[in-house]
Parts: sequence; C-alpha cells; structure tokens
Amino acid sequence: MPLVLATPNRTLRHEREDGFFVIGERINPSGNPSISLALKNFDWDFIADEALRQLWAGAQAVDVNVGLVEAKELMRHAVRVIERCDGGPLVLDSVSPDVLKAGAEASKGRVLLNSVKGDDISMKALLPVVAEKKIPFIGLAMDGKEIPASWKERLEIAGKIISRAEDSGIPRQDIVIDCVSLPLRYYPDAIFETLEAVRAVRESFGVWTCLGISNVSFGLKKRSAVNAAFLRLALAAGLDAGILNPLDAEVMRAARSESAGLPVRADIEQFKEKYYAVNG
Repeated sequence: MPLVLATPNRTLRHEREDGFFVIGERINPSGNPSISLALKNFDWDFIADEALRQLWAGAQAVDVNVGLVEAKELMRHAVRVIERCDGGPLVLDSVSPDVLKAGAEASKGRVLLNSVKGDDISMKALLPVVAEKKIPFIGLAMDGKEIPASWKERLEIAGKIISRAEDSGIPRQDIVIDCVSLPLRYYPDAIFETLEAVRAVRESFGVWTCLGISNVSFGLKKRSAVNAAFLRLALAAGLDAGILNPLDAEVMRAARSESAGLPVRADIEQFKEKYYAVNG
C-alpha cells in the first residue's frame, strides 16, 4: 500500500517497510517570525531555501502553511516557487478549504492535502477536490471545533472520513489519518488517548497514521527532548508519519530509531513525570 507523492520532476513512492515518513513543519508563520516576515515581504527565495533545507536534513515531504485564512494567492505562489526548485513533494496545510483548493490547482506534482475534518462542511468542500485531482489527503480525527477526548471517538470520526472518501472513489492507500496530538502542558491525560487512537486506526482500517509531533511540547521548556520522547512512544504505537522539525537532530534520531513494543500506561506516566519535573 504505497503512499505516492510527486514533484514535477520526480515521484516518491513510500511503503510502510521504508520506515517513518518525515514531513517538515518549518514553512508555517505560526511561531516562526522568519517565515512570517518572508511571506509578508514575498521573499520567495527564503521560502524555497527553507524547503530545501528540510529535505537535505532528511524530510521526505514539506508542509506548506501560509497562515492567513484567505491567503489563496500566497499559497499558489508558494507552491509554484517550491516546486520550481524541486523543494518537495508538498503537503498543503490550511484551515481554509479555499486555500487548499488554490494550492492543489497550482501544483504540477502530486501533493498531500492537509486536512479534511470529519464534519460535513469540510468533507463536502474537499473530498471532491481530492477525488478530482487523484491526490492523497490527511483526515483530521475531529469534527467541528472540538477535539474528541477519547480514542474511541477519534476512531469513529476516522471511520466516517474513510467511508466518505471511499464513497467518493478515493482509494484507501491515499488516506492518512491524523489522530490529533495535544499539548502535554494543558492536556496531560490526552497522551494515552492519542497513542491508543494511532494503534486503533491502524489496526481497524489499515490506513496511514500521522501526528503533529511538536504540538505535544507547546508551552514547555525542553521541547526537543519532549518531542523526541513522545515520538518514540508514537512509533511504538504504530505511527507511520509525523509533521516535525527535521532540523532538530534529537527528534530526527528518534524518527530513525527502532520501536520496540506497544507503549503501556506505565510508559506514558513515566514520560509525563519526567517532563513535568523539568518543565514544572
């Protein structure tokens, strides 16, 4: 069941046996003043260089988020510039369906669309685009604005997204489910639910699983250490792909490590205790 992405010049065919799939997170103005300034100043050389730096550091694909909800032209331009320098494959990331559509239309490769939520509005807006363009997509295991507390709710929403996608003619190999990672500082008990959701989605549906790794350390001091430790737990739970910082050597070492057995609650509690002791 390969995940197939492409730039205008090359095709990336990734199998599960090939290991963990790294998506570079750095082209996002949220919390990144350099990217925010580059987008504001239309400094496309800087954006293209950032994409290439992430690929050279080991990312297989690059997430592109231009930030502003209605930044359709920014997304179009970013896609064209990055593809021109072969800085992909690309993962198009936005909370706005219109921005995602603009990016997909501008691309001359095969992008990964991030993301389709489990509510009717999001699925009606984006699944037809995915089906028409014959591209893969990331389905976010939430509907509306609320992130489900339990793994069972996330599994149910994932099932709804997968069913609607297949009804639209989208093959299962083109479906990636983001099981939703939350900040440890504010949602300490959500870690178990997230990891259990990863395991359950993969076992129940066989689709690709994904998480935003850096989300878990938001608001903490030792972010690299927290992200790396969480990633090791997620890999043990069966995580296939992650959106992360490939320039962070500690996290990349975790991404390339071998997982050994499913994490149990004791492992997770130990993780929480260790990083609360550091971060307060």
